[in-house]
Amino acid sequence: MMYSHLEFTLELETGDSHCPFFWEEPEMTNISTLMTTDVISFRKETAITDALRTLIDHRISGAPVVDHENRIVGVVSEVDLLSLFWETNASVVGDVMTKSPVCCPVNGPLIDVVDCLMGNNFRRVLIHDGAGKLAGLVSRADLMPTLLDELLRRRSD
Repeated sequence: MMYSHLEFTLELETGDSHCPFFWEEPEMTNISTLMTTDVISFRKETAITDALRTLIDHRISGAPVVDHENRIVGVVSEVDLLSLFWETNASVVGDVMTKSPVCCPVNGPLIDVVDCLMGNNFRRVLIHDGAGKLAGLVSRADLMPTLLDELLRRRSD
């Protein structure tokens, strides 16, 4: 895959077709314009049962794990939690979380988030403030309105 700040080409899994997108409007290129800032997060010492209840109640598939200063230390996802079928000694989020997750800076270009989501098959990318503190996240679902707007804009041109 080839990505740049103004244009990216995505090779579709079904063939050799390429789909170019040009992010022409500056406000569309910054992560902060789309990220969710009201983020549910956990601590490493959160009980797994409490984390599972929260994920189920809020209908989300994962959440960041932060320390007492709100610095990102991990992420816990459905995939991590499914390991509980084999890991019988785990009792807290820190036992199953993914440590040192891939993150993007809040002032970075949106295309970096798209690259991260597509290149790693993630459902969400954590966004940090530049000092490692949680600023928000961008999920695949967060990008769908922007994609729709861009496709409709192109059709009207």
